[in-house]
Amino acid sequence: MKLAASEAFKGRKTCYEESVSEPFMYSRLDPTQESLKRSAFDSIFNAEETKYCIDVVKYDRHGYKPRSRVLIVTNEAIYLVEPSNFKVKEKVLHSEVKGISVSSLGDNVLILHTTCEQKEDKGDWIFTSSKIIETVTQIFMATNTKDKINIEQSSITHSLPKEKKGTITFATGEQLLIGKGKTGNLEVIVPF
Repeated sequence: MKLAASEAFKGRKTCYEESVSEPFMYSRLDPTQESLKRSAFDSIFNAEETKYCIDVVKYDRHGYKPRSRVLIVTNEAIYLVEPSNFKVKEKVLHSEVKGISVSSLGDNVLILHTTCEQKEDKGDWIFTSSKIIETVTQIFMATNTKDKINIEQSSITHSLPKEKKGTITFATGEQLLIGKGKTGNLEVIVPF
């Protein structure tokens, strides 16, 4: 898995070097979360094999409000669940993942591009992960989308329902800031 991460990110994503010395893990959940996952999630989705779990911050597509979620990648789908009760908030099948976008900077923002074909599909997923290289690698290994990783320098477009688009802009500054800008876009400021 580390080799796949190196091939995807070495020399292309600023924070890649920081991830080299730390082993990848299949779960970043604490024991309480693991117990809750077993009782609330695994009992319902017991036919699926969990491949990866981590706490993330998901950003709404309209207004970019941040929400705490747990990302669960299984052999069939990717889920965002409520951290307090592991209730599924969003689900995308592997076959509905079109690609993954990140910036070339040292931020931790990830856009999971979806097909937007299902009626309940709200568009691409936007979230942050404290282990961005590990998270993207785990997702592209599970979804077989390594060749669909997009690394951009200044902006990334994301899809919304009804063929609408949104934009995430990236710039450098004094400190890390992620929020809705004056233009209505999600703005990510990454420390120099």
